Amino acid sequence: MRGITFLFRSNSIGVLGGAVSLFAMGVLSAGAEGEVDGEACSPGSGMALEVEGASSGMVSSGVAIRETASGLVVVPSEGAGPPLRSKVMYTAPPGPWGSLEYYVAYLQIPRSYLEMVVLPRERTVWHFGDLAPAEVGARLAPVGIGQSSEGGVLNFEVIIGDDGGTKVLPSDGLILSLSPDQRTALSEILKEWEENWYYVTPILIESGDPVQWYREAGLAEDVVSMIAQLCYKQGRATVFSDPAVVYRRLPTVESRERFLRAMTLTRTLVARIRIGGGGPGDLEALQYWRAGHKDQDTAPILEAIADSAAVERLDIAHLLPPLPRKLLYTYPGEADTLMGERFDCHWTCLNFFRSQPNGRVWDPNVRGEYFTEKFEAADSLRYGDVVLLNDKATGELVHSAVYLAADIFYTKNGEGLGHPWQLMRYGDLLNYYSINGEVYGTVRRPVD
Repeated sequence: MRGITFLFRSNSIGVLGGAVSLFAMGVLSAGAEGEVDGEACSPGSGMALEVEGASSGMVSSGVAIRETASGLVVVPSEGAGPPLRSKVMYTAPPGPWGSLEYYVAYLQIPRSYLEMVVLPRERTVWHFGDLAPAEVGARLAPVGIGQSSEGGVLNFEVIIGDDGGTKVLPSDGLILSLSPDQRTALSEILKEWEENWYYVTPILIESGDPVQWYREAGLAEDVVSMIAQLCYKQGRATVFSDPAVVYRRLPTVESRERFLRAMTLTRTLVARIRIGGGGPGDLEALQYWRAGHKDQDTAPILEAIADSAAVERLDIAHLLPPLPRKLLYTYPGEADTLMGERFDCHWTCLNFFRSQPNGRVWDPNVRGEYFTEKFEAADSLRYGDVVLLNDKATGELVHSAVYLAADIFYTKNGEGLGHPWQLMRYGDLLNYYSINGEVYGTVRRPVD
């Protein structure tokens, strides 16, 4: 989720009591009473899913490590994998993690969080810093935007704000009339100034299809069509920078709240392993998920299911260490947002094997020491390894995520209140963080 902002930018959680569970709130349900993507489900039965896997040739890709100019980097072994669809069960490649399958679920912020959302402006403003008005016109001309009037109303106005900065006030009609190519070109100009927040960090449509994406969020068809009209390409990503235009056209409080929550839509995987009744494959998987005995806490459940013929499937959330097990599919807790700590991807990785979080890793300097002193480079991938994503052009570290199995990673994509802990495929993670330029991944392994 990008673009939508909250009143508290540095959002934090009370890890032992503040995290908001989407299972408990009914926003996300997986194998429990409730609804998943509109499908009724009950305990033990799961939901009605179309199965795509070995039988249909639709097997999720894995990951591989290859030698490149940047050194040993992590790549999807067969591309990014098949496009993800709702109500489909995917089968991961076989491996020491056991027989792994997963499906897609969608998360949105709880309704109570709407009180902290910064509402879109009543009028769209494009900031141009200290450019003179004549210079603004020269910058917009190549995009195909020139000043004109219709019915005596200008399609945009250029003003000097109270802060001395030059601002353009475009009409909604102008914004709606732009083609996708014009939007892409305009975004390259506007993101030069950080005040143009929705262009610097646009809302990302993870599936690449805004119609399907916002139907999943339950928006009305006319609203979905308007959003699709306003989307454009930034690199390989499909993005959206004009929520204010849509928001202003919504007639009721309910429709506006539904729209704001839809802007935070996040796709996660719900993964589980199939149990074979205590055979050799189950014992191998048991050792894999114990991570070389780092995580003794999961031993009782693993040993119990390995000895039980009655258990057929187990959500891998039960196999994670205590802290990620608690946080997966949750949002940061509302009550602790004033603490100022940064519960981001790096905090998430450095606390993966801990039952209680290490508060020192909130400090960026301490984080650097931890990644250097408590992790080492590796030329393979195993459960609990951290993959660091760096910008290919600058080498800057942009993200980190924990490897679980096959091509599935545990991640938190941002430090804010609107970013949940989730599971993603590696190819999708690369696409997510390549919006402003190509990234590459390298492996760091916790030092035993």
